[in-house]
Amino acid sequence: MDIKVSLLGLVVGFLVGLTGMGGGALMTPALILLRLARPSLAVGTDMVWNALTKGVGSVVHIRQGTVDNNIVKRLAIGSIPGALAGIGLLAILRCRGIQHEDKAVALVLGAALVCVALGLYVRTVLGTRLPSPIQDRILRGPWWLTSVIGLLAGFLVSTPRWAAVP
Repeated sequence: MDIKVSLLGLVVGFLVGLTGMGGGALMTPALILLRLARPSLAVGTDMVWNALTKGVGSVVHIRQGTVDNNIVKRLAIGSIPGALAGIGLLAILRCRGIQHEDKAVALVLGAALVCVALGLYVRTVLGTRLPSPIQDRILRGPWWLTSVIGLLAGFLVSTPRWAAVP
């Protein structure tokens, strides 16, 4: 076992435990940037990592009662079709002879990470300047907005992960 990969797992695990998020946003790019794995292999490795950490985290949150089942349902309404659309798109592209999955994975992953970073930045900057009722409306939003976000997230998550499957 490579000690660098183990140390990376330790650092990422600590950060995920500390913040409750960020495993995929840290592990996959780190494996790629540190040249510890090809993009498709890094995504596959991240899938297993997420299955373990998200499974444990889910059990803990369910026991603590910190899960909003309405939001879970709304996200599922969008994310499941989004994931299927991403898988379908990659199946079509692969049948047409697209052989550069690593480049596609890196492009989609990079675009998703940039969008998330920009969103967090805007929320941090504008979140303190917005009056409370407007901020509450943005955070709670209509039910369909949550499903649309789920749709986009499902598409973005499934696209690089499915490309990792040989």
